[in-house]
Amino acid sequence: MTRARDHYLLGVLSTTKALTIAPLHELGETEGLHMAELVLTQTQSGICVSAAPEDVIVIRLAEHPTTGYRWQVAHAAGLVLTGDDFTVSSSAPGTGGERTFRFAVQQSGTARLALSLRRPWETGTTPAGRFEVTVEVGRP
Repeated sequence: MTRARDHYLLGVLSTTKALTIAPLHELGETEGLHMAELVLTQTQSGICVSAAPEDVIVIRLAEHPTTGYRWQVAHAAGLVLTGDDFTVSSSAPGTGGERTFRFAVQQSGTARLALSLRRPWETGTTPAGRFEVTVEVGRP
């Protein structure tokens, strides 16, 4: 089976803080298997994104695990965590890097994703950082 790699149009509506993803195949530009991969970073925290079932939401966040602080999933109803990776930014000791989470969109409706930056052993404390996004899932 051959899979086509799709290109997507992304539009940001700054007044509503919404991000819409539209596969070009919906415009008749490609053929084959289609699923969107939407990549978000810390600057997009608080927005609302549109997705379809089977799309993948990728979250990339700066992290310095040598300080003890790690990004953790606080809430992900309606989404399934399929990947959690860390990539260092250099080979120097104590260097930070990037935490990458991958979530599969499962069903239509509204999903809320919340991540918190905290030390796992410190319970009952305010997170050092937060990332939140609302995912409006329509039909494929």
